[in-house]
Amino acid sequence: MRFLLAMATYASTVLLCTAVLLCFHLANAADCAKEDIQLSKEVNDFRASKGLKRIPISGHLTKVARVHAISGSGDCGNLHSWVKDSQEPARWTPCCYTGSAEQDCMHRKPKEITSG
Repeated sequence: MRFLLAMATYASTVLLCTAVLLCFHLANAADCAKEDIQLSKEVNDFRASKGLKRIPISGHLTKVARVHAISGSGDCGNLHSWVKDSQEPARWTPCCYTGSAEQDCMHRKPKEITSG
């Protein structure tokens, strides 16, 4: 059961990142906002079907998801990692998530990105 929940969470993350990347190709912000709302509904419907709590959509969640989708994971090979920011000054610190010892690194990213 635990494995299935982990896979459902991973699948919803992949869906979120993929849709966010697609949203960047839309011509205007209004269409992008509609895509964000639709994606949130689809991800939450999927989570609910697996017995997981719904995640409320917010401007901060959308901003972090977009930045993360663009930044990629570099050589780390997983969606939890963050490569070095290409902007100066950097909006976040890079980290390669390989296990629970680095979980604080990925948990700090939303605050780093949205408080700047």
